Amino acid sequence: MSCVRLLVLMSVLGTTYSKGVTEWCVEKDKFLGEHFSGTYVYDDLEAAKEICLGREDCFGITKVPKKKGAKYTLRSHWKLMDSTSGETSYVPCRGFFNCSTFGLKSIHGTFLSANPAFTADWDKSTYGSLEQITFQQWGKDSGFLRSYHGRYLSATPQGKLAWDRTWKRDWELFKISQHENKISLKSAHGEYVSAQPDGTVDVDRIRALIWEWFIVQPQECINNIECDCSRAIRGENYELENVVYDLEAAKVHSDLREVVGFQYVHNKNGTSEQTAIFEIYQTRTETAIFTKTAGAEIETGTAFLTGFHGVEEGRIYEEISGKYEFAHGIARKKHTILEASYHCNAPPGSTVKCVALLFRYRSEVPYTQSWRHKRLACTCESSGVFSETSAHEMQLLVEQD
Repeated sequence: MSCVRLLVLMSVLGTTYSKGVTEWCVEKDKFLGEHFSGTYVYDDLEAAKEICLGREDCFGITKVPKKKGAKYTLRSHWKLMDSTSGETSYVPCRGFFNCSTFGLKSIHGTFLSANPAFTADWDKSTYGSLEQITFQQWGKDSGFLRSYHGRYLSATPQGKLAWDRTWKRDWELFKISQHENKISLKSAHGEYVSAQPDGTVDVDRIRALIWEWFIVQPQECINNIECDCSRAIRGENYELENVVYDLEAAKVHSDLREVVGFQYVHNKNGTSEQTAIFEIYQTRTETAIFTKTAGAEIETGTAFLTGFHGVEEGRIYEEISGKYEFAHGIARKKHTILEASYHCNAPPGSTVKCVALLFRYRSEVPYTQSWRHKRLACTCESSGVFSETSAHEMQLLVEQD
């Protein structure tokens, strides 16, 4: 290959081995080959299933009759063989797909096709009957692909594909890895199916890069779609679905008490109360910002609309305000005009100083955001702290000599 392709990480770690299993097929008087050592023998079928689904090297389970009760043994090979001792085998056989047929679309915008000559091509820009694939799951992450003509896809040791097999053997079994709504196909020879830009198809790649990942269409045909929440959330792919605030853990701090005006009234020699009226006019900037502390990363500047809990008289009010536009990681600024008119009253024989004070509050409210993918049926969560600094409360302080 002469061009450089970006690596797409495969979702095959941890518990993802079992993500495609919703049903186990029961095969009576059959046993699976290549059993494990005596360590992997269980008295309970459900316990054996749970262990098997968590292991990459377990294909299925064979029940072995014993005088003191049956034993369930983990098996590593996919082939079923006839049993003369009453054995029964259990194999995962459903869960990855929920449609009878579907198509596979490459990064080049073309579909895998089975032509009447039983060759495999990746050169059709539309999804028709020749591009319909039937998947027969056999194992938690493997199965057989059958074409519109009723033939099975086969991978040869020479790195070529053909749609000409009427049987299901080693070369026709492919291992599946899933990433969001895409899958990769690994042959029994340990190499990946690859769609070439010229419409040909090979099965000779040792790694799954972007030419080896295929979109399942229609999208609803593939189960277990999970967003790749390890990648930064961006506005072109995600939109904010919901925000939940933890008011019980919220905090309000009184950051500043600022003198914004004063008035003296001298009435030492007066015989009646004297009054002076003074007015306060202030412009202040209030800020609000969402700061992520855990969960999915949000690209700085990602825009979203949401309401929030504000501060009133030093307390967080419970009702959420209307929708406002925010940009993640960037403070939303609002210029507020504060006006007040005060009467400064001095009794006879006194001097009074009236001081107008402006109180500024800073609130911190923990939150959890749910971000919905715009194309895929999945969400990512991000949590953090919503901080708001407001200066909207004035009070009058009266000092008398």
